[in-house]
Amino acid sequence: MKYDEVTVAALHMKIELANKRKNLDKVRYMAKIAKDVGAKIIILPSMFNTGPVLSEKYRMRVSRRGAVETIPGPSSEYLCKISNDLGISIVAGPILERVGSKTYLTAFVIEPLRCVAAKVRKVCSHKKISSGSEPPIMDLGIRFGLFIEDDILLPELSLYNILVNIDCIIAFLRLDDEGIKHRIALFVRSMENSVISIGIGGIIARGGEILFEIPTTVVDEHGNLVEEAKGFEERVVLVKVTKQKKSGVMNLAGRKKILKEIKRLVSTLKSR
Repeated sequence: MKYDEVTVAALHMKIELANKRKNLDKVRYMAKIAKDVGAKIIILPSMFNTGPVLSEKYRMRVSRRGAVETIPGPSSEYLCKISNDLGISIVAGPILERVGSKTYLTAFVIEPLRCVAAKVRKVCSHKKISSGSEPPIMDLGIRFGLFIEDDILLPELSLYNILVNIDCIIAFLRLDDEGIKHRIALFVRSMENSVISIGIGGIIARGGEILFEIPTTVVDEHGNLVEEAKGFEERVVLVKVTKQKKSGVMNLAGRKKILKEIKRLVSTLKSR
């Protein structure tokens, strides 16, 4: 699907720690609401299926087998059914993915009939730098720059987005204390890139008790707060995103040279 203008819905949802079935059913319920109010793309929070079960903040002991999946796998296949039933695209916040002997924090895109259309991986470790082959861009005619959790703190990724002329930032904010820093960085990245930014947060609960919340935040290209979902209430936050017409700041050869150097620098940082 290619768009010049699109209505995006960020699902500010309550995520029950380690209750995958309940969380996936909640996605379906809120996706239907988003579809009914005109959204073409929905965005899901980081760890939407289990919550941040490995975070020290919550001290949850969840078996690795129970938290980690493959993609395609149970969560992505459930999202495929939602996408096909509603005719809506889904940008899913990262979940724990197993690939061979490695575990990744992987964000992915679901499209009707195509199912998993794209994936962006980040090594799940104490390191806070993304480990994909290149900075993540999702192109639907409108170009979305994706930041997985701590990646929003990395200025090199932001510079890459500037050079490729993204139209909107989607930032998956970590749903613990670190997410507060990510939210602050969102304002800076919006101004750097001169685009609207969507920081998708969420509400963490356990046994029905609300434990923590990171607001879902929409920031305009000037760094102004446009909308914010907070207060422990679930909401569908609608954002209209338009393809930007930007003039180049340098010739094509110069741009390609800088992009190549930025990729090399990011790759070096990832390996540390």
